[in-house]
Amino acid sequence: MSRARLSGAPVMSEVLPRELESVPVARHVVRDILDHWDLPELAQDAETVISELATNAILHARMAAIRVTVTRVD
Repeated sequence: MSRARLSGAPVMSEVLPRELESVPVARHVVRDILDHWDLPELAQDAETVISELATNAILHARMAAIRVTVTRVD
């Protein structure tokens, strides 16, 4: 998992292979970063959203990988 700062905001970004097996990995990545940021109350909704987005990217993108990025904006 790579972490970087853009414009001072905490950011987590992970590149995953474009395969359906990456969907649960994407959910896990999002849950882990929200737990790390002490925001577990957002995890269930965020996991639902990332599942849909990752599935769509995997089914419709032409690249070999997808990138999951979570930015914390206070």
